[in-house]
Amino acid sequence: MLRLILSPSVGGTAGYLYDTAASIASSGGEAVLIVPEQYSFAAERIVLERLGTADAQRVEVLSFTRLANTVFNAVGWDKGKRLNEAGKILLMSRALEQCADKLNVYSRSADSPAVVRELLILNEEFCQCAISPEDMTAAMNNMEDGLLKSKLADISLVFSVYDSFVSDGWLDDSRMLTRLKDKILESGYFKNKTVFFDSFRGFTAQEFGVIGKILTQADDVYVALTAPDLVERDSDDIFYHTKNTAKKLIKLANSVGVPCAKPVVINDPNGDPALDAFASDFLSPEADVFSGACDSISIVASPDIRSECAYAAAHIKRMLRTGEYRSRDIAVIVRDETSYIRPMLTALAKCGVPVFEDRRQPVINQPLMTLVRAALKIADTGFDTDSVLRALKTGLCPLAADEISDIENYTYLWQINGSGWLKKWESSPNGFGEMTENAAAELERLNTLREKAVEPFAKFRGKLKDNDGEGCAKAVFELLCELDTAQRLKDLAIYLEDSGENVLALETERLWDTLCSLLDVAAQTLGKTPVKASRFSRLFDLMLSTVTLGEIPHSLEEVTIGSAQRIRPIAPKAVFVLGANAGKLPLNPVQGGMLNAGERERLAQAGIETAIYGEDRVAEERFIAYTACCCAKETLIVSYSSKSAQGEELSESEIITFIREHFPQVHQTDTLTADKIDLVEGKKPAFELTAALMRNGGELYESLRKYFEKDADYSGRLASLDSAAEGRTFKIDSRESATRLFGMNMNISPSRAETYYRCPFSYYCRYGLKLQENKSATFDPLQKGTVIHFVLEQLLSEFSAQELSELDPDERYEKIRGYLDSYLERFLDRSQRSKRFLYLYERLARSIDAVAARLADEFKNCEFRPIDLELDISHNGTIKPYDLKIPSGGHINISGKVDRVDLAEIDGEPYVRVIDYKSSGKPFDISDVLNGLNMQMLIYLFTLVSNGKARYGDAIPAGVLYMPAKASAFTAERGKDLSKQGNPNDKKMQGFVLENADVIVAMEQDGDGVYIPARIDKDGNIKGKTLDLRELSKLWDTVDENLVNMGEELHRGSISALPAQGKNYKEICSKCEYWNICTHENSMPARELDDNRKLGEGDEEWESSGRLISSTR
Repeated sequence: MLRLILSPSVGGTAGYLYDTAASIASSGGEAVLIVPEQYSFAAERIVLERLGTADAQRVEVLSFTRLANTVFNAVGWDKGKRLNEAGKILLMSRALEQCADKLNVYSRSADSPAVVRELLILNEEFCQCAISPEDMTAAMNNMEDGLLKSKLADISLVFSVYDSFVSDGWLDDSRMLTRLKDKILESGYFKNKTVFFDSFRGFTAQEFGVIGKILTQADDVYVALTAPDLVERDSDDIFYHTKNTAKKLIKLANSVGVPCAKPVVINDPNGDPALDAFASDFLSPEADVFSGACDSISIVASPDIRSECAYAAAHIKRMLRTGEYRSRDIAVIVRDETSYIRPMLTALAKCGVPVFEDRRQPVINQPLMTLVRAALKIADTGFDTDSVLRALKTGLCPLAADEISDIENYTYLWQINGSGWLKKWESSPNGFGEMTENAAAELERLNTLREKAVEPFAKFRGKLKDNDGEGCAKAVFELLCELDTAQRLKDLAIYLEDSGENVLALETERLWDTLCSLLDVAAQTLGKTPVKASRFSRLFDLMLSTVTLGEIPHSLEEVTIGSAQRIRPIAPKAVFVLGANAGKLPLNPVQGGMLNAGERERLAQAGIETAIYGEDRVAEERFIAYTACCCAKETLIVSYSSKSAQGEELSESEIITFIREHFPQVHQTDTLTADKIDLVEGKKPAFELTAALMRNGGELYESLRKYFEKDADYSGRLASLDSAAEGRTFKIDSRESATRLFGMNMNISPSRAETYYRCPFSYYCRYGLKLQENKSATFDPLQKGTVIHFVLEQLLSEFSAQELSELDPDERYEKIRGYLDSYLERFLDRSQRSKRFLYLYERLARSIDAVAARLADEFKNCEFRPIDLELDISHNGTIKPYDLKIPSGGHINISGKVDRVDLAEIDGEPYVRVIDYKSSGKPFDISDVLNGLNMQMLIYLFTLVSNGKARYGDAIPAGVLYMPAKASAFTAERGKDLSKQGNPNDKKMQGFVLENADVIVAMEQDGDGVYIPARIDKDGNIKGKTLDLRELSKLWDTVDENLVNMGEELHRGSISALPAQGKNYKEICSKCEYWNICTHENSMPARELDDNRKLGEGDEEWESSGRLISSTR
């Protein structure tokens, strides 16, 4: 007999159903409880709790799938090889490929993964709806020619080929229930048993077929449905879908001659008037206003999904903390899984709430699958660097993490790709420059690592060439064996388990079996069919898209979270329904797939009933919303957000509107204005709140701050927050640590000192932590400057100033070409350079020749002559380093290289100047030097004066000049006076010269200031950028003070992120490679430079050491 058990309450039939089963079991009878797949664990738990261990043995809990397996085993039927989702998608892909040339509508999409998936979904639907190929043929015969008929013809053809593949020893789950229907009578499995169906919203045509056979064999069949009665109403009826199911069941029972008992209606109200009223009048336009107290229902509005989830998680934690509910009493239900599940899980984890996610997880991005996908990509397209590194970084290859990083750095440096992985690497790991002994040793090590990394994949690629499906699957397995992947996975699982990540450890262990199963399926379904690497790679991705990992609850005390469509909570006392926005809950269904709503309607007219669509889908979604919102026994919290995860504006659902209008005393909360203390349910969210309140402070902030100051795990983080709020005033607290990091004795270059004064934190990152940005060996401006330096050095070494000024322009140009070729062969790996690189490189010759021509013209009018090129200032160099004592201990030694040192004898005394070749037109301002910047050339000049007496005598400083050495300086016409050509500003050197007429004339005979930044006017007055010896002495004192101060500050650990800000130093942070570490913003404090500062300004009495005054003539 068919017995329908009805209740308008979600789960309201459970008590009656399980009590009946208990009564049957206790009297010695046998019962079978059939539930949806995802509800089986929960149902088994309820049976055990209600019936006890002994009687529970007499109640078998099954899903339809487990039922089929049980019956098949009972009759001893050989089911054949089980065809899982991966196998199905492979066979469907093969079927589509095999008949591609016979298709009309889908001929151009035969290799489309999307079409394969849609065909598989439609095939599954047709099976569930018991639509046979004969049904499709009959429908097509009664149709006029058109798109739908062409579609059905293509679909029927593909499905026929697919069925032929399946019939070759496979059992397709989609057809399992059809086979089950034929085996039930043979098995006699349901004789003398009572069958219960629970927690189904409806049944497919296949399932109805099975139920029909059960009805003819079982003593009684109970079916529990959520509906108040069987009175037919229109499709707006919330229970339209379940009433229609009941109607079909009654019709089915009548058709097989099984009587139907009068439906039993269970009216078991919650006992809470508000919840009962809400359930009975859910979204009804005729609902009465509930005027009573409404403490059990709440509405929560949030500005965004993250805030919505954070508030819900804090509320749940408060329920648990106060003992109001246990974890198992609480359910979180969403309709939009994609937007809500992950943020909610994160929020719950922050609050320390145990949770069971009722959702299966995809495996496509797991490390093991990533390794195989990357290997297949290599086999298909070659050794592209992204694929190789993706494989190596899975941690499942025989290279350590630091070795992989070294390989990645080298490949990035030299932009290695494709066949470059298979050739011996020959370029220096240091980039452009001469191959040192250390670099050669490092290169040899890198080549060893390269071979170790590449060899397995090279062999694998060879195996996949001209192979079949079985061979490709075998090759993947052999690759994994060669890489010892199984053992590495075990080691990873052990590590995760030891780290407390038991769930991840279990998933990792299961992945190997999952992959082996996929390879078995591929080998069996593809067999000896020839398969190219590209095809196998696409098929493997298709298989992976079907594989997910599910979980069983880890304990009885967990909050359940899941989709409203899938979740089956067990009589939850408190329910949180998230995402109650218009179009989201109830969901506004969009009919996708291969058949649209209109085509489904035409099929229905032809007698083919497909899955529900159109208004029926809308009715189903309203029922899903009802089951989500009306399953709470004591407390219901419905929330919504104002913006989607993508930032789109959202409006509230009709559910929210309904509650507001019909429950005027409902409790409403806006998380924007709610008391922030409500979020303090766990250290992590409390600390996040502390950070959010830091700017404005307040009583709550002070309380939280005091708490975290005493917490060992968070006190350091609080200090970091303070540092961030104070403008990145970072500091190394221990002087000893700072001294050890930077050195008691500091050996630095002038540019390092400038780095410190540009930003101390940048100095700390570069020279303390030695962090370096990954850079490729591209021909950048810095490298171009190095080439120019080299060529000019060679030119001036081979020719004296006089010879250069007299050198034939064509001969000079050929010399420059020769120097460039020499540099290329000596320092740059030509094999690594593209044609474009070589073109740009050779074009430099013209640009450098223009600079050389300008240099030659200058020498014609200048008494200063180059005396040193690329002068080495170091302990082993021509000139010893500049040394300063740090008062607190230690020394600063400054070394470096000077591009050019010029000397001239004027009135019997030596004068020295330093020249720096600059590819950028950097201005020179005394104010910068006083602020600790642009000191490099002055340091070199003072070093020559103090430490270069043996080489230059008692030389007097004549100036610092920055010579333009850039391609855009100007284009010279050969044979013409260069002083008359081009823009004068492009030829003039920046810097300063000594305020001495004889020196100016020695630098430029006519004193017009064409090349130098000073001139003598017609009245004999000196104009331009000049300094006298007294000013130079003061400048020398200031430079020393800046250097010593830097040393003292570094020893103190002062490494604040205070970028210099001035007219010549703008947007320093935008060009800083360490900005992502300190994240300094324009609104934060900076070191404001005094761009108008003058020598001696601010001193009560300007006194200098006078170290240069004695040299005044």
